[in-house]
Amino acid sequence: MKQIVLAFFTSLLLISCNPLGTDDEGGRSEFDVEISGALSTSIHGNASHAIFENLGGIIQLLSDSESPITINFTARDAQFPEEKTYTVVEFTANGLYGDLGEGQFHVLIEQEPFENFSTRFASELGTITITDQTDNIIEGTFDFEAVGHEYIENDNDVADTVDVSISVSGSFTSLRGELL
Repeated sequence: MKQIVLAFFTSLLLISCNPLGTDDEGGRSEFDVEISGALSTSIHGNASHAIFENLGGIIQLLSDSESPITINFTARDAQFPEEKTYTVVEFTANGLYGDLGEGQFHVLIEQEPFENFSTRFASELGTITITDQTDNIIEGTFDFEAVGHEYIENDNDVADTVDVSISVSGSFTSLRGELL
């Protein structure tokens, strides 16, 4: 529960930093994502990030679609955001950094409810590559698998759940956000 509350407040802080998706120097904040598998969609929106000195950071993507989707990448790496390829690992619910090791990310996808799907998908395995970075901007690409749940109605008016998988790939240009 603490993790969900922390992610929620971090989301609010990051999004409030730059509502127009540009920084003072004209840098753009944007992302494009393709999701396939049990859920199939293309999304676009704004990207923000926060860096926690000697700990790691968070990259957040928020779609501008009618059914908003938020993708939170959390890194535990003292060198983040060094230009390199990081491993996306299985998401665990053990605090903000969970069981992350150096050079690893986990990803949580939260969405407005899609018909018959859960509101959350958690990373399984993949990569995120930081291709360029400055003091205020991080650019990169990613490709990973995630798992969520599909709800199936039964005769007892109680939904059964079945694990479902999605593939997620995309690119982003993220502006640094200030945590208040």
